[in-house]
Amino acid sequence: MKRDAVLLFALAACGGGGHHTQDASPYDAPGDTLQTSADAAANGVTLRITNNGVPVANVASVFLDAQDKQIAAVTTDASGNASATVGPGGSVTAVLHEGGGLDHLMTFTAVQPGDVLLIELQPRAHTPAPQITVTAPANGSPYYSLFPSCGDTTGSIDGTFSFVPQDCGGAADFVVTTSADMQSITGFLVATNVLVGADATLPGAFGAPIDRSYNYTDVPAMVTNVVTRAALLGHNGPMYVAESAHDVAGDTAFMTTEPMPDTTGLGLSALVVSNLYPQSSELGQQTMLEVADSATDYTLDVTQAMLPRYITAPAYDAVSRTVGWGEAPATSDANLVRARIHAFRDDGASGHSWTWQIVGAKNATSVTYPVIPALDGFSYVPIATDTIGVDELTTASLPGGYSGVRAHAFGDLNTFATSGRSAIETLFTPNL
Repeated sequence: MKRDAVLLFALAACGGGGHHTQDASPYDAPGDTLQTSADAAANGVTLRITNNGVPVANVASVFLDAQDKQIAAVTTDASGNASATVGPGGSVTAVLHEGGGLDHLMTFTAVQPGDVLLIELQPRAHTPAPQITVTAPANGSPYYSLFPSCGDTTGSIDGTFSFVPQDCGGAADFVVTTSADMQSITGFLVATNVLVGADATLPGAFGAPIDRSYNYTDVPAMVTNVVTRAALLGHNGPMYVAESAHDVAGDTAFMTTEPMPDTTGLGLSALVVSNLYPQSSELGQQTMLEVADSATDYTLDVTQAMLPRYITAPAYDAVSRTVGWGEAPATSDANLVRARIHAFRDDGASGHSWTWQIVGAKNATSVTYPVIPALDGFSYVPIATDTIGVDELTTASLPGGYSGVRAHAFGDLNTFATSGRSAIETLFTPNL
């Protein structure tokens, strides 16, 4: 299992970016004469754009101060960087031409001097190391499975595995399971900090599974189903993942159990992800993510952990340039908001289509888009005669708040759940 798949079981909808395809046109700047960005000043703000780890040059980048006054409009250089000196509270917007007549804008708000803001159009591919053989002690079982903290899960019939380290940094943690029927687990082995530069023999012995309990209290009536996924965390990624689903059916409290390895004394944590599936009438869906002690049972007070529920659908107002929505009262509140609109302007034979994502600190039930200058004779600020819709509304409570994640805020928000408890709410689309 790969490092950046730490939450492969969480909300895929929380990812950032636009419609990036292999055959899309280059993300080049408009045809006007924007200059290439100069090197960053010591206290400047830098926007860095990459695609699969490769710098993306010639992307139009607009830097505004806190009053939407233009500081600079430049293109990214050969290193994928654009920089300007921006005071506290300004914004940075990238304008990506994605081909097929579609543009995609991405705006960081409330930037601070010294920020390095990253847009990864596609994540960097993992670099595999040479294949090695990992050997676990045999215990007479017919089926063995290897769950590494880096690299891919694999199986064997004798406890000997072919393993390709991926971004392991020289060492990895492993869980090995045994089974008599490829379904029910009969034993667990946990080995930590195993050197993977050459063939490795895992230390330790197999132990019986522990029935770890996951307890939910104060479950509100709007929740109809809870899917629990618990991942045992190694030092460079998750290892073994267990999943269970519970049909709430009016329960205000319930418990699920999953077989897990006995990790007493190992100092390992577990990431517990609770996906709360709501009634079809709800506008939002929430997910709780909490890093907890892997050796103890888990309890979540659902009502206390939930963010304010969406009760009015988000809509864009062209006069105030805001996406606004309604919320129900709640004990907890979000500290980050991300939204995306799509717009179409009938200004010619084929018109002009674009999407615009924005991210910032949440302090209200609205988020305001900046007034960026026209580029190549076109103003991307939506107006009342445009056709406008809201594609994304995400609110989140993260341990570091927006300031702690601003540099990567268009990435997968789930990956920031590295300590304490996080909560994320997205727009809910019921199954048809």
